[in-house]
Amino acid sequence: MSKPRTKLAQTALISNGMVWFGASFVLFAIAAEQAYAVFNGTWLNVLGWALILLVAAGLAVVGVIENVNIRAGKKFKPRPRS
Repeated sequence: MSKPRTKLAQTALISNGMVWFGASFVLFAIAAEQAYAVFNGTWLNVLGWALILLVAAGLAVVGVIENVNIRAGKKFKPRPRS
C-alpha cells in the first residue's frame, strides 16, 4: 500500500503538467491553424510547420519525463551524512 501524496507533491505534479502540456498545446494549435496555408505554400512552409510540430511533440515528451522525475524524487531518500 503506497502513501498518499502530500499536497505540495500533488501541486508540483499538476503545475508541471500544466506548464509543459500547455506550451505543447499552444504549439499544436498554431500548427493546426497554419495547416491550410502550409499545404498550399512552398516547401519552406511545410518545413517550418514540421518543425513546429516536432518542437510541440518534444515539449510533451519533456513534460512526461519531468513528471516521472518528480515522482521518482518523492521516493528518493538521501543517505544520512556522518
